[in-house]
Order: sequence, then C-alpha cells, then structure tokens
Amino acid sequence: NILKLSALFTLFSGGSEPRLVKAATEQLNKLPFYHSFWNRTTKPSLDLANDVLNMFTAREMGKVFFANSGSEANDSQVKLVWYYNNAMGRPDKKKFIARSKSYHGSTLISASLSGLPALHQKFDLPAPFVLHTDCPHYWRFHLPDETEEEFSTRLANNLENLILKEGPETVVPHQKVNCSCAM
Repeated sequence: NILKLSALFTLFSGGSEPRLVKAATEQLNKLPFYHSFWNRTTKPSLDLANDVLNMFTAREMGKVFFANSGSEANDSQVKLVWYYNNAMGRPDKKKFIARSKSYHGSTLISASLSGLPALHQKFDLPAPFVLHTDCPHYWRFHLPDETEEEFSTRLANNLENLILKEGPETVVPHQKVNCSCAM
C-alpha cells in the first residue's frame, strides 16, 4: 500500500481525521511555525509537553524535546548524549550501536545509524562513531537448525563481543527502534 509506505518519508496526519484537521487549521491561523532555539516556544508546544510529561513519573522523564522529523530527533539525541557525557567527564563515550537492516533517517547521523548499505555507499558513511550489530529477525537470519533461543543467544553474544572490542566506556546504549529490520 503506497499510502502507508509514504508515512516513512512524509508527514501523515491521521488520514484527514476531522479533529486533527480542525486543530491544525486553528493553529496555522494563529502561528504556523516557530523555532525552539534559545529557549523560545509557543503555548501549544508547552501544553503538549505538559501532556506528555503527565503520562510519566518524574523519574521516567523530566523533559520533552520536540523535533521536526525523526532524523532531526535522532541527530539531536546523539548531540544531547555527547553533551551530557562531556559534562559528566566521559569524553570518550561517543559510540552508538544500531542494528543492521534498520532505518533511522536520512541526515548524516541518522543515515549512519541506519543499517542499510544503500544509505552509506558513496556518502562515506557510516560515521566512525556508529557501529552495527546483527538484525534480530529470526526467520530471515537464523543459521540452519538454529533454534530461536540459540539465535537470540548468538546475537546477544555478538553484541557483547562488539561492546567489549570497542570498550564499554566508549559505547552509548541506543534503545531507539525505528522500522528496524523491516526492509
């Protein structure tokens, strides 16, 4: 279905759901866009951030950061993690591990995180701070006569070996799942 595939590459607003159309129209008539640089925001952004925060306890999440796309969100996430680790005195903790066959976006960092060679070829990607490990798709990638448990154990061991090889003090846990292994 082409319409559903397009959601991977374009903004899809609920299939013209009347309440979403009404809310978007009202907001576009007030203020269509405003940047969030230098601690600036809008009332709808504040309201949405508060709604999101109210869904979690303070320990789970204390801040909300909005981005214009998944690619931008991933790039910002990497920068925030680097900033945090620098502030905490861990300047070497810069490497991210993502899954092969995964898709995370089209910007340089997001394309590097993506485990798709077509996004890397001729672009000098992935960036050196991005590592890839196995795709956890048993049906496609299990070895002959390998059970699901054996497959899972093999992938866990491969991930552990990659972390040990790179140095645990240099690797950032990356828990983002975005169309992983769907390609």
